[in-house]
Amino acid sequence: MLIMSTSARNTFLHQEIHHLMHSDDVKLDRMSSLYKRSKFFRNALVSLYVAVGIFVLSGLLGGIWVLMEVDGYWVNSLLSIVGIFSMLYAAYELIRESLLSMEAIEDHFGPLMDSKK
Repeated sequence: MLIMSTSARNTFLHQEIHHLMHSDDVKLDRMSSLYKRSKFFRNALVSLYVAVGIFVLSGLLGGIWVLMEVDGYWVNSLLSIVGIFSMLYAAYELIRESLLSMEAIEDHFGPLMDSKK
């Protein structure tokens, strides 16, 4: 679910970038912010994909070792720890993107809110 929601948010961001690139009102600071956000999404998605791959590998190896009656506990534990760190990194990148996204919203609506005071 986390991969699907992150992919959907990333797709929306790319649509926003393409819309802005084809508009007459291209603002460099906004493009810079969108670029940074897209890098955070990329990092998060790669990290999530790596975590899934590691967890699948860990499960596969664990199953094989059980069938072969081999003790591979330490390898599965190590793979699980690496997968967990990969998930933590993805969460960190998504937090960074969320904060940057909020800054962009404040930049767009700040003048509007100030004028209503």
